[in-house]
Amino acid sequence: MDMSEFDAVAKSYDADFTASLIGSRQRMQVYAHLAPILNTMAGKKILELGCGTGEDAIWLARREFSVTALDASSEMIKIAVKKTEKAGLQSFITYRQLSIESLEQLPKGLKIDMIFSNFGPLNCVSPPLLSSLARSLWERLSPGGQFVAVIMNKFCLWESLYFVAKGAFRKVFRRMTSQGVMAPIGNGMKIITWYFSPATFYHYFKPYFKKHGVFPIGFFVPPSYITKVHQGSSDKWLQLLETFDQYNPFQRISSKASDHFFIHLMKK
Repeated sequence: MDMSEFDAVAKSYDADFTASLIGSRQRMQVYAHLAPILNTMAGKKILELGCGTGEDAIWLARREFSVTALDASSEMIKIAVKKTEKAGLQSFITYRQLSIESLEQLPKGLKIDMIFSNFGPLNCVSPPLLSSLARSLWERLSPGGQFVAVIMNKFCLWESLYFVAKGAFRKVFRRMTSQGVMAPIGNGMKIITWYFSPATFYHYFKPYFKKHGVFPIGFFVPPSYITKVHQGSSDKWLQLLETFDQYNPFQRISSKASDHFFIHLMKK
């Protein structure tokens, strides 16, 4: 996978997504589901796939987890290292510039208690490679190990309504394809992306993992690029939508139409 596109957006990534109104709220939704799982872990070693600028690695390190954080983008890693040093958490995090497809380069003896990937790095892995990746991740996990991923959904109700409102009817179902899609990642850059439903994604991991839960991330709270549409306005409407997400009684159904879904698997 060519990561030059992510190198080009690294400097603006935190401003465009991490610190945005919607990006920060979706991340808090992820942490609300992740925290109870962390409390059940027997060990403290986590492997993060596609760590970006280190936001999640730092959050985990503050909870005294030992994180090996991987990203194929050298510029993303540089920013992550600086943020980690500023937070004084270097002893908890090891960063490596490594693509998800190159996990065989990790030390053979490295055993971990959880594999974590947030906000879509696994959407950059083609479906034919997911099955072999699933086995590789299974081999890395200790007995009873857990796998948590946040995946960009194949259908997003918010996105479809947004494009209908704009009259961009050709984009309404842009995710609903088995082919890779050239998706924007900022600064005019695009990267080939595959979208998965919860059932389709789990299909690739089912031989090695048992599913423990699937939750929507951003069913009422919209995709992050919609932030720009409301830039400068009050975020009270977002707070209300976030409350709807928090108390949504239809988790299973809405996880099929949310911006992302959170999937929790256990090693067989």
